[in-house]
Amino acid sequence: MMNTIRNAILTLAFSMTGSASAAGVSTLLELAEIVVVGRSTLIARTEQGVSGSVRVERILKGTVNQSSIAVEIPPFRKGAVALVRFDEECGMWFLLPIGGGKWGPVSKQPGSAYFPLPTCSEVNSFGLTLSMPLADRIALELASAAESFHGGRRYAGDLYSIFGGVAPAAKSKVAARFVTSQNPDLLATGLALQIQNQDPGALRRMEVEAGLFAKSDARSGLYRAVSTYRSPLPVGVHVLGRLATQSGPGPTAFLVGAAVEALVHIHTREALPYLMSLLDSAEALIRNSAVAGAAGSHVATPNERIENREIRTFNTERMTHRKLHGGRIDGT
Repeated sequence: MMNTIRNAILTLAFSMTGSASAAGVSTLLELAEIVVVGRSTLIARTEQGVSGSVRVERILKGTVNQSSIAVEIPPFRKGAVALVRFDEECGMWFLLPIGGGKWGPVSKQPGSAYFPLPTCSEVNSFGLTLSMPLADRIALELASAAESFHGGRRYAGDLYSIFGGVAPAAKSKVAARFVTSQNPDLLATGLALQIQNQDPGALRRMEVEAGLFAKSDARSGLYRAVSTYRSPLPVGVHVLGRLATQSGPGPTAFLVGAAVEALVHIHTREALPYLMSLLDSAEALIRNSAVAGAAGSHVATPNERIENREIRTFNTERMTHRKLHGGRIDGT
């Protein structure tokens, strides 16, 4: 189980440093002075970054007085500038002024502030209307673009993040369509959105169909959705328990850490057996989380409060025994 948990922790670490941790549309909108859709052309590529121009076709936020604007992308990691293709591709930019009449992406990760589009005209397969909040309209347009790209492999890892701060109705609309998709990126994103909405059925389906996501960039969205799952309904808790206590490699091994985090915050009666089984984990992070979750005080009934006191006493004795006998529970 040690390797399984280590892989899960590494997966989380990657998700916090790659494009998967992109800001949601609402955050990008708050940060950006202008949001434009246009075609980009390369001017220069140097060690200092990439310079290009964007021929503006649509303005979604702010004021732009020129038909073309200068854009600079600083280097932030090897090969990252490939996320933006300066080859007359159409895309959506979230930009801030950087001086000298030039603009730069609001994020230090340029791929998190630029999204390719199949056309510069509005991509609308989700019934966008002008009465919708701007964040919702942008998120739904990007979801439409992802479908046009047959799964959005160019920014699949960002699909889940895009909906941060977006209205629940917009998320539900996208999730309902994506979960019917045969494309693993879209399916994973749809399930992640439903899991974020505390749907135990989506959690169970993800467990059953996890093999479909083995090579999907969208797994990072699933990880974050599972880690924030808080519904106390037993069917979902049992799925989390199976995910948290699994051993060896498998299609859901990357979710171990997320499931443990969720169980720690739920810690209902159904969660306790799984948390108790993790007290002997070889990983200190998992073991300590299980101790905290098992000894939690969020159980409502008197009998359960008595049970929690007994668990805390048991954990104290257990830790004392470890210290006295060189870390072994049996004392041998």
